[in-house]
Amino acid sequence: MNRLVEACVNPAIVVQVLPLDAGAHAAMGGPFTILDYADPVLDPTVVYLGNDTSTLLLEKEMQVERYWLMFDHLRAKALDPDESGDFLARVADDYPK
Repeated sequence: MNRLVEACVNPAIVVQVLPLDAGAHAAMGGPFTILDYADPVLDPTVVYLGNDTSTLLLEKEMQVERYWLMFDHLRAKALDPDESGDFLARVADDYPK
């Protein structure tokens, strides 16, 4: 937990927490990772979906756009970065040492 709190003050990292009391959200179907690269010609953006038994890489523009939209909805519903840092600091204080 302390590492997450430390990450909150790193200007190169953005941490946002989506608390349970936020309720239903766009990514209820499961976790995903958007792999976005500096040179989209050499390395196009892909979405990685994985579970216990399989993985899937989505590369079609429409599929990738859907996950970017989902990500934007999650960021909008989550605590802002400052609130997230405060939230994680409170949780870290309560976390067994």
